Amino acid sequence: MKKDCIFCKIADGRIKEEILYQDDDLFVVRDIYARAKTHLLIITKEHYSDFSEMMRKNPGLVTKIGIVVEKMVDQLHIRDISRWGYTWGFHCGGKESVSHTHAQLLAEMKQNEFVL
Repeated sequence: MKKDCIFCKIADGRIKEEILYQDDDLFVVRDIYARAKTHLLIITKEHYSDFSEMMRKNPGLVTKIGIVVEKMVDQLHIRDISRWGYTWGFHCGGKESVSHTHAQLLAEMKQNEFVL
């Protein structure tokens, strides 16, 4: 955990946030700066500064994040309510708004809108 990281503060309870899903490695919250009607963050509990660091130290998390994305799609019935589908992915190569590895899941966007 990094003392000044907002995602670490959520992970350890210093910042209270509604957790939509949680397991030993990951947790899911809504993005407070949502760019779609449904905009979720799938966040690693362990602090990895970027995607490359996570891949070096725990490459299996990529698969686990994909499984959690699908769980959230099912839990929130995104396949049923999103006319244009959904998208998810990572910001990589220093483009993260927070330097803590996370994926984003977006749904219920306008037609042909790409926001990642």
